[in-house]
Amino acid sequence: MIKRQGERWQKIDNDVYTGGYIMEKESSKLNLVADLSNDEINAIKNFLQGAVFCWCKNCTEKNGEQRWFNLRDLIGEASPISWKDAPLIKLYEWHKEYNDYDYRSSMDAGKILRSLIHSNKRFFHEEKNGVWQYKLTDER
Repeated sequence: MIKRQGERWQKIDNDVYTGGYIMEKESSKLNLVADLSNDEINAIKNFLQGAVFCWCKNCTEKNGEQRWFNLRDLIGEASPISWKDAPLIKLYEWHKEYNDYDYRSSMDAGKILRSLIHSNKRFFHEEKNGVWQYKLTDER
């Protein structure tokens, strides 16, 4: 937690103390490995939200039913080439010192996507078949 004392900020755990209330840091709430700022995580969430909306609007079966999707369908493989101009590059850069950077980056991106799906106003079916898959539904 970072606690403000006068004009100084004191670091304590992973929470942020602001204006009289404690706000947990987004990366610890999501259980991410990468320690990104709340602004970086929000940029990733906004990017993924746009990808989900685009998928749900444009990717349907011939009978009009929604298609299942997973993280890879939305953003491709974790690499500096496919994530170059996206906020997701911050995850890649944080993990690039590890041999399995692509796996670690994808895991963190998947956690962000899953939290986004769970907080969405619309309803999604979800199933784990090796990876988490989602499908927009009208059912509650």
